[in-house]
Amino acid sequence: MTPHGSTRVEIISAETSIVTLSGEHDLASAAQLAVALAVAARCPNILVDVSGSEFIDSSVISAFLRAAGKARQRDGALELVVPGGGVARRALDMAGVAPLLTCHETRRAALASAHARALQRTGRSALRTVTAKIEDLEAKTESERAQMAAHDAGVMVIRARIDDPVPGAETFLHVHVRSLESGAGEDESAA
Repeated sequence: MTPHGSTRVEIISAETSIVTLSGEHDLASAAQLAVALAVAARCPNILVDVSGSEFIDSSVISAFLRAAGKARQRDGALELVVPGGGVARRALDMAGVAPLLTCHETRRAALASAHARALQRTGRSALRTVTAKIEDLEAKTESERAQMAAHDAGVMVIRARIDDPVPGAETFLHVHVRSLESGAGEDESAA
């Protein structure tokens, strides 16, 4: 069984990443999603956009819940972009995860929430900031371990690094995760 969907990770700032799922996602694409969420975990705020998903199953929802728990441990959050009335919304409603995952109707609303959370993170005390930096380093180490295991799962991660971004300017990093077995997907990076 091969994945019928694509997964894209965008690192849009030091605080926020976006994982975009399109097509069908189930147990067959679970390894691909796990790698994408691990890459996205380099940022404390993870937005997962499932508005282009035609199908998600319980393995996808479980991955969201695990990643959300890890994000909360680092004083971050995982929030979903999931329009009402869609297939993904129905799956999430049936699973009863509404109290556990924040859902937004639009990407714009999710980005506004992430921006507000980033402002809260930058306004805390020095001790809290040091603690957060240690937690972020732990998350990055976990992310790196997940990327090393990606090969075993048959997933390729295309990585890019942003060196010395211009303060105040929006920097976008597009990372496309694809299955090595299917060869599907396009690799992109733009700064």
